[in-house]
Amino acid sequence: MNGFHGTIPWEVFQLSGLNTLLLTGNALHGSLPSGVSSLKMIQYIDVSDNQLSGTIPERIGECLGLQWLGIARNNISGSIPNTLGYLISLETLDLSSNKLSGAIPATLGKLQYVVNLNLSFNHLEGEIPTNGVFSNLSRVDLQGNTKLCSLNDTTAHKLRIFICIVARKKQKSLSVISITLAIAGAIALLVSLLCLLRVVVSRRKKRITSSTDAPFKGMPETISYGDIKTATNNFATENLIGKGGFGYVYKGMFNISTGEATLAVKVLDLKQSKASHSFNAECEALRIVRHRNLLKVITSCSSLDHKGDEFKALIMQFIPNGNLDTWLYPTGREEGEETRSSPNLLQRLNIAIDDASALNYLYH
Repeated sequence: MNGFHGTIPWEVFQLSGLNTLLLTGNALHGSLPSGVSSLKMIQYIDVSDNQLSGTIPERIGECLGLQWLGIARNNISGSIPNTLGYLISLETLDLSSNKLSGAIPATLGKLQYVVNLNLSFNHLEGEIPTNGVFSNLSRVDLQGNTKLCSLNDTTAHKLRIFICIVARKKQKSLSVISITLAIAGAIALLVSLLCLLRVVVSRRKKRITSSTDAPFKGMPETISYGDIKTATNNFATENLIGKGGFGYVYKGMFNISTGEATLAVKVLDLKQSKASHSFNAECEALRIVRHRNLLKVITSCSSLDHKGDEFKALIMQFIPNGNLDTWLYPTGREEGEETRSSPNLLQRLNIAIDDASALNYLYH
């Protein structure tokens, strides 16, 4: 809702971690670039109420996390791409008040989570699909498309459109063939599904077996206090990576069956009242998380130390490039450390987006 004009800059589509793109109510023109497909983490796109033209890029179907797509009240022409049916997470699709033509793709019926599908006031024509979202007319708005028709009398009456007379005659003449093919297809599908099920189960077993080994194949399921003490050289200061809210993090060199592995050891300070609760919470949560911006927890240790006191630690993936704080603010360097420049604005923005996406994943 500003006075922006010109085309949408291609640099916007270089922000691979972008979650939301809202450019509504401006004076932008040109087309929606196919580079939108590079926004792999995008969830909301709304470019309504502009002067955009051209066609809807087919590659937008690669944005599989998209939940909201609004291109209403522009000058978009051409047909609705079939690839929009690949947006399995889509909840709202608003393409109203444009110059779209051709038939409504049947693939849109596969969008099982859509609660609002608005294709009104375009130049769409042909038979309205009956599958998926189109079976519930309360979620669909098709008014203003005078060349649309329906085989169903009730649907035609509610939408105030014509009945597809020619299509109905064809439907009757093909009904016997359709029923026969449906029965034969159902039998073939059942046999295929049984075969596929056996293959999937077999592959899943192999994948589960391999996933427990990689990327730390040879790592024992349990690690003792003695193993950790040896790996960290008796918790030596030179192996101390940093101090967290509830403990210390050390670098440890572990001997496993496949050789040596460098790992991070988070030792909890159990003198703090909430440390034990934090340990249980982390074990519960981190054992199931899978995200590219979160460290992998390999195993844990809950034992007694050499003094007989309670000892708890998490064994985690080791990241070799140091602390993020020293990358953002390289004020001082240790002797022999490589000289590196501070990240530029775009790099800092991407770091912030990556952090935010990881936090969003953890909370939701």
